[in-house]
Amino acid sequence: MKKALITGGAGFIGLNLARRLLAEDVAVDLLDDFSRGRRDAELQRLAESPRVRCLTLDLTFKPTLTRLFLL
Repeated sequence: MKKALITGGAGFIGLNLARRLLAEDVAVDLLDDFSRGRRDAELQRLAESPRVRCLTLDLTFKPTLTRLFLL
């Protein structure tokens, strides 16, 4: 199965891209730091899919990259 990592995954573009990829049978990791938003109902519905992981991480913090690759 193909996998995709979407940064800014909780935003408008990220959520719509995730929906499209899920329709094409792609597993999706949604990465966001939620500094400008929140986990709304739309994100919660998407996160119910077994092919979606929601990751709360800040890419401006260097150790995050190390943690990301260990997940």
